[in-house]
Amino acid sequence: MTGFIPILCTWKPRRNLLMAHSPQKLNRCLGMGLAGLALLLPSGCAVKESAYINYLAYAPEPSKTRIDGTAVLHVSHTLAPDVRAQWEAWRYGQCIANYQEAIVNLITNDFVQSGLFSQVESILAKPDYVVEIRSEEYLKPVEKLVVHLEVRDSSGQVISSQTREGGMHLEAPPGLQLKFVLPQVMSALKSDMLAGMRAYFEKRDQAAALAQASAFEQAALPELLASADKTVVTARARNRAIIAAKTAQFPAILSGWKTDKLSALAVRIEQTILDLNHECEVAKDQAQESIANRGEAKKTASLEELRGLAISYRERIELLKPLLVALKEEIANRSR
Repeated sequence: MTGFIPILCTWKPRRNLLMAHSPQKLNRCLGMGLAGLALLLPSGCAVKESAYINYLAYAPEPSKTRIDGTAVLHVSHTLAPDVRAQWEAWRYGQCIANYQEAIVNLITNDFVQSGLFSQVESILAKPDYVVEIRSEEYLKPVEKLVVHLEVRDSSGQVISSQTREGGMHLEAPPGLQLKFVLPQVMSALKSDMLAGMRAYFEKRDQAAALAQASAFEQAALPELLASADKTVVTARARNRAIIAAKTAQFPAILSGWKTDKLSALAVRIEQTILDLNHECEVAKDQAQESIANRGEAKKTASLEELRGLAISYRERIELLKPLLVALKEEIANRSR
């Protein structure tokens, strides 16, 4: 999807036609976002989509957070039956389609230009997420704009769903309600979406870590040798599994494995210790850098997560050192 570019409107209102309508009727029309836009004709209102866009366009605020993934965006804007009936009563029914399409373009531009996802398109073969934004204007019981934002993952599961609304006043200054209400509602919705997806990611990662911890309990000691983990939960679970394997598996390894396999295991443990030292220092450096940057953690991990990983890696080194010593002693004894 290409970036939205506001289209300059070259239309100028015909003063004599505007004055042909009563001030009360004109004020109601302006309150619905038609101020300065409507070309009043005997057959109704003929306002191009570009005129609405030019009048209501605003610059979206770039997001400080970007989700690593692609998204397909679907946007719709509708008028509730009572609002549509009012437009028809004012003989502006022919404007509705252009007006709705203009609001769709404004919302699309806001979402895309905010940079919330790595890529946002209207059509993608296999998107990571599907985002649907539905907005609607109501007249009763109160005049308001309601916008609903829903995010689904590739399986169709809803992972974030929020609704925001803003008051719409028919007696407001011409055209001001949508020009200011829509940006405010969209800004709040985008913040809600990021918070909802952050909670979803945390829940997903926790479930994955628990599943991984369960798998560690059944793993052989060589399978537990790793120099890095994605989360502290996984790192600590791996360490606990190494402790269990040290008691349940290691004696049988020392007595039953051939010398060449013991030598290969010793080399692998020593390499793992070396890599753990490196990863520990990297995590500590990132934590210090995070503190230097006003305490703001990097996007990949929080400050607490970095500290937790550094501690877990140091603990794993201490767990592996005795195993390495025992292996080297057994290999040396066999060579005598």
